[in-house]
Amino acid sequence: QIAMAGNKIAVCMTRKDCVGLLDPVKKEIELYHADHGKGEYPTLGYPSKPLRLDGEEQYHINTVLPLDGKVYFLKQKPLGLGSIDLSTGEVMNHDSNKTKRMTHGILAKSGMECCDFKTLKASGVVIEFFCNAHIRRFDWLKQREAHRDETHKDNRFFWRGMAGTYEETLFAYSNLRPVASYHESMPAGFSNGKTIDGPICDIRRIDGQDDAHHNPHPFPYAWE
Repeated sequence: QIAMAGNKIAVCMTRKDCVGLLDPVKKEIELYHADHGKGEYPTLGYPSKPLRLDGEEQYHINTVLPLDGKVYFLKQKPLGLGSIDLSTGEVMNHDSNKTKRMTHGILAKSGMECCDFKTLKASGVVIEFFCNAHIRRFDWLKQREAHRDETHKDNRFFWRGMAGTYEETLFAYSNLRPVASYHESMPAGFSNGKTIDGPICDIRRIDGQDDAHHNPHPFPYAWE
């Protein structure tokens, strides 16, 4: 995932356990490791199962969210929230909600405490509030069941993608298939009941407030 962070682009460097800050004019990038801060870091191997070994990625950073002078980032498994201060370059790790669940996306408003940040559970029909145990179940489970793929009925869909306001958020889902078949069209859709050919990796609102990306620029954005 990528997002505008001032005059730079914040980008997930998943296989380096880093967040990158890309200057598109100078064509330079700074790397910020989740544990070690700014520096140069090698590309890591894909994690083994069930344990992650030395030389393999440890966090699977999958989300960045610029907000209030920081870039927040999501470590997927185990779930953890970190941030980079854009003024000082300091990297902080915030309290984890102590779950190994696979999650995607951060949604938050300016001035909000980290404990109220939202993240979307990938394999279920829930939103988790980041640092507490409150879980809200959605009412469109029946809608999702109506588009069941019988060949993948144990893990039919995964949720990935949030856009809109904190109070009125749209979510996206895709049919879960092996990576080798991701180039194929597959059923996908949104929490409002609309369906499309997928898969969907992320969604953005471009005609109004989007608390999942906070992009202040008109779309499409042209570099000067």
